[in-house]
Amino acid sequence: MELWCFVPFNYEYTERAEKFKRILDGLGRDLYRSIFKDFGEAWKVRNRKKIKIKEAYEILCKEIPGEDENDLSMVLYSGPCCDDLDGLSFFMPRNPYPFLGDFFLWPLYRSLFWKHMKKLGALYTGDYNAQKKLRWEPLENRYRSFKKHVGIVQVPHHGSRHNYLDDITSFGDYYVISVGEKNSYGHPSPYVLGEIIKNGKFPLLVTEMPCTEVIQRIELYLTKDYGDMHII
Repeated sequence: MELWCFVPFNYEYTERAEKFKRILDGLGRDLYRSIFKDFGEAWKVRNRKKIKIKEAYEILCKEIPGEDENDLSMVLYSGPCCDDLDGLSFFMPRNPYPFLGDFFLWPLYRSLFWKHMKKLGALYTGDYNAQKKLRWEPLENRYRSFKKHVGIVQVPHHGSRHNYLDDITSFGDYYVISVGEKNSYGHPSPYVLGEIIKNGKFPLLVTEMPCTEVIQRIELYLTKDYGDMHII
């Protein structure tokens, strides 16, 4: 029985995948097949096929009027795929004294940050352009059955207002924003932060500074008996 799943979503992915395949094969005979036969090898830094992949990606973006690479960004749900899971989930700040190890700080972390919650899943949005209703509605429909399991949401495109829709806060309780500490784009947008807080949610800003690192730890338990399966 499947208990934990990974569910991807791309807007109009079938049509765009066919276009991408056509563009790749136009750049080299059977290039698509040879690349995806061993994508790990093709994506290595000095592999010429990696250059062709990027080139095909740029061509694809130009073929879609009014859109850019953000509109091709993939979204991923990671979490329970059934109602038979319960668990404990908490956020643990970076260990300020790594030489002590987690063994010594674990009792303190557990007492301060442990929180019982049913929403154990996460929604990773990448650079998805959720501001466009045309993009948001199919995404929401895709994850409608998983919505009750989402506790953490990665805010699209570093908290940019241009990729944000207030409806996002209907998912989850904690909103992670990955952003450069001294970026020149004004990320995250004050508007986005304000909307998250206004809706009673909790933003978590993660930068390149080690002190902002946040770790989620989860212990899962089955709420039903499946023979020998009790604890995951």
